[in-house]
Amino acid sequence: MSGNGEIAAKRFRVELFLISFVSLYFELLIIRWLSGDVRFFTVFRTFPLVACFVGLGLGCALANPKIFKMCGIALLITVAFEKFLAVTGLRFAMFPSVGIYSWQDMSEINLPNIFLCTVCVLFMLAGPFAAMTCIGAKLGELFNKFRPLNAYSIDVAGAIAGSIVFALVSFIGLQPWALAIPVIIAIAYLMWRDRVNIALGILPLLASVITMAWPVEPASTETYWSPYQQLTLHPFREYFSPEWSNPKKTGLWTTADAEKQKAALDVADRCYVMLLNLGPYLSSVDLTPKALQDVAASKPFNMRLSIESRRYQLPYKFKRPGDILIVGSGTGNDVAAALRNGAEHVDAVELDPVIIDIGKRKHPEHPYANERVNVVCDDARHFFNKCNKQYDMVILGGLNSQTVVGQGSSVRVDTYVHTKESIERALRLLKPDGLMMLTSYDTLEWLGERVFATMKEAAGYAPIVYFDNTENMTIYWDTFILGSAVKNGSLPPPGLPYCQKRFGSMPQRAVTDDWPYMYVAPVSFDGPYWFVMSIVLFIALLSGIPLVRKRNGKQFWQMFFLGAGFLLLELKSISQLSLLYGSTWLTSSIVIDVILLMVLIANFIVSRFEKSPLMKPSVLYPFLFVLLAANYFTPTNEIHTGAPPLIMNAVITVLSLLPLFAASLIFSSAFKGVENPNRALAFNLFGAVIGGLLEYAANYTGIKFLVLIATALYSLAFLSSAREARH
Repeated sequence: MSGNGEIAAKRFRVELFLISFVSLYFELLIIRWLSGDVRFFTVFRTFPLVACFVGLGLGCALANPKIFKMCGIALLITVAFEKFLAVTGLRFAMFPSVGIYSWQDMSEINLPNIFLCTVCVLFMLAGPFAAMTCIGAKLGELFNKFRPLNAYSIDVAGAIAGSIVFALVSFIGLQPWALAIPVIIAIAYLMWRDRVNIALGILPLLASVITMAWPVEPASTETYWSPYQQLTLHPFREYFSPEWSNPKKTGLWTTADAEKQKAALDVADRCYVMLLNLGPYLSSVDLTPKALQDVAASKPFNMRLSIESRRYQLPYKFKRPGDILIVGSGTGNDVAAALRNGAEHVDAVELDPVIIDIGKRKHPEHPYANERVNVVCDDARHFFNKCNKQYDMVILGGLNSQTVVGQGSSVRVDTYVHTKESIERALRLLKPDGLMMLTSYDTLEWLGERVFATMKEAAGYAPIVYFDNTENMTIYWDTFILGSAVKNGSLPPPGLPYCQKRFGSMPQRAVTDDWPYMYVAPVSFDGPYWFVMSIVLFIALLSGIPLVRKRNGKQFWQMFFLGAGFLLLELKSISQLSLLYGSTWLTSSIVIDVILLMVLIANFIVSRFEKSPLMKPSVLYPFLFVLLAANYFTPTNEIHTGAPPLIMNAVITVLSLLPLFAASLIFSSAFKGVENPNRALAFNLFGAVIGGLLEYAANYTGIKFLVLIATALYSLAFLSSAREARH
């Protein structure tokens, strides 16, 4: 190769690495940003995931360098429409699903609402789709400049770099506009190398960052981006009606004394409301006797704080606190209540490090600074699994998550805490006379019935359930109680205004580690969801038509089914290993990077031993099916063999990930000799779209069943391979 040729090859390698970095980094950025800033996508991250994959696949198929020039404009369109949703308030609307509960008002689900949501979703996804098409066009162009396996190895290496960098910058809490800077720099560099017109390429990129950074919240609002979600703090006096703070508003005060009114407002100034992904999540409040006495002058603020006080006081109506475990401790309300009631020691477990930091700095009672409190940043279920201590009380706070594990999974970060196996484990942490209490926000009857059924199946007896029966209640918390006193019927009643609630009249499916979908409604068909999804699928079908037209080149159906099976197994593995190591951002990030690293290793093995008989489909596919069978029959959480937990965790992890390694060997073996690597990659990406959508089936079948679906997909891939070999 001449000197100029070597320089050109080096340049193309750098560009392919960068565009691969951008492709995964941008996908993760879009999912994180939209799920935090647009309520449509808080739980339904599948939609932006599908839009990104379809766009990337279409771009790879086209492989047209002219399309990449429009990347800045596509990104600007994305940002502009998001700001439109923010300014108009449409971003606060929930997705109108009747099958997946994510704190939407079910009474507002009607045809006009569904059509409005559909239009907003499609317009919001149009920008990411267009941007990923532009990125994919550059990726496809560069793929064709290398041998297929070399291009794929560079692509995977860039994707690993993108995943690691994104995880790091997300962990330190950067705002979305700051997260976008690495993407902007990389795209700007590639455009400069391609001599793209500044007005067409660079200026829209800069405008995108500036528009993203443009604030739409009031100046008094504090916004944080944790590794999991967007957290927004609103002072009480700003969040609630301004009339509540008006000392001249008759009927809202019990006294006209200006000093007492000021004291009540001072209490309100120490309290705030935290929104999670723009939805109400928790209040951080001062519930000391002095604060409750002062705030009594204000009827509305007193009503609000009294509701909170009764909720957090309920556990201590049954038992004097001693050693307490509180999971889902949030900013510290449960912990403060335990301390006020004389707890000797509190282990407070909270998943989100930013929420812990906010609690330490801003909670009015500063419970996390108390020497009797030990704060642990961990997933509650993971803490249950590793804890060997016993407590007088185990309190599960309001673990009502609106965030899912990973980037496309249907499993929320809290649902493994509510499973039958988790309740069984929590009960083993109780002293003989201990009590376990689970607080659930039960606005829907079936949700309370599901919690009741799960706890009853875990304990072997029915929990007692109490609720606050105060007139004009606006917050509906049910507290489920288990323990020896409940089992033998000796638990004393707490007295008014707490009343017992009866459950059991509406049988519900218990939540388990294999089916951890507490928020899946008992409906046979989710019409609104499938209406929107059918439109998304129709657009994906239109985008894929150029791939399947024979006159446009060879079809790669093996690649299609390999992509579908691989992403499905990847999402399944993230869910399964989240159960083992905790539903944390670190778990999902490490799993993704380990999988990508296995793909690189598979590429190396195939390159090194490509002529080996072991690399033939007739050997690799049976090997994969054996591993899938082993994966299916592997316990999801622990193997009771008496072996050390570390070894058992390693066994489960290996058996969970090995099928992905075998699938990578198959893909690399098939990909190494393709004539049109960009088209083959496009088929693979469109297949991944189907795999991502099929993960939704776990809501009905359970997680293990996804292995059977993946086996069917890989069987179709094997048949496609045999057919291609014959031709």
